[in-house]
Amino acid sequence: FTVFFGCHGRLFYLRKLLMITVIETLDILDIAGLSPKDVQVIELHDCFSVNELLTYEALGLCSEGR
Repeated sequence: FTVFFGCHGRLFYLRKLLMITVIETLDILDIAGLSPKDVQVIELHDCFSVNELLTYEALGLCSEGR
């Protein structure tokens, strides 16, 4: 159980979650012999819309800012 206080704590926590998501997803794709370019459809949900966009970029599903 981790508690963070203030905006900086929340930002750190969200970055940590994003890193975990990316590492796990890329590991799973690697085990399956796939890459992000092989993904045709993705259903992604996050409680903040900006996090969805950041996750798309971090997973390599689109270029940064696209």
